[in-house]
Amino acid sequence: MYLISPAGYIDHMMNKETKSMLKIDNVKTINHSKPWNMIKPRVYFHLASESVLDNLFERHSRPYNEYRKLLPEVLKTIGANPNHLSWKYSQKAGCRCGCSPGFIIDGWDKAISAKDIFVEYVSN
Repeated sequence: MYLISPAGYIDHMMNKETKSMLKIDNVKTINHSKPWNMIKPRVYFHLASESVLDNLFERHSRPYNEYRKLLPEVLKTIGANPNHLSWKYSQKAGCRCGCSPGFIIDGWDKAISAKDIFVEYVSN
């Protein structure tokens, strides 16, 4: 199911029955320095065994559709209810130059308010 947000972006609502070829290894959250009502939470994914250099080279060719399948599990892991949230992938989620691709979370949940979420994953 796809929803079009007020900004015109196409958002994908997760089909809970899909399976991912990736597995979550670790999830960390970091608080924003800005107030909770000024910035939407972001979720960033990276391969657990990836070097910083590999991460830089692969930033424009991420399997974001596979990441999308993991998002409900990630949100549940940190105590958020994914049923009340929506998300969209953006190559420029963390920076205007495109170096920090990730998901922008829309909606409010106390568990993710004013946080960045960093997910390490491994391939099955």
